[in-house]
Amino acid sequence: MNIEKVEEVLESKGAVNVEYNGIPVWILDIDRTDNTVLIEGLEDRSFQNKVDARDLVKKD
Repeated sequence: MNIEKVEEVLESKGAVNVEYNGIPVWILDIDRTDNTVLIEGLEDRSFQNKVDARDLVKKD
């Protein structure tokens, strides 16, 4: 996803399914200076990582 789409997901009032490398994740924070996103595993909360926004996939 591009950084604007990530911002839309973060600001949405409903639940939006987002994955990183096939892993369902929460979006915790966005860093617009380098277009990265802090994520946390939906099922494995110990998984946290800062990744490129383009590596996230919105699932319908």
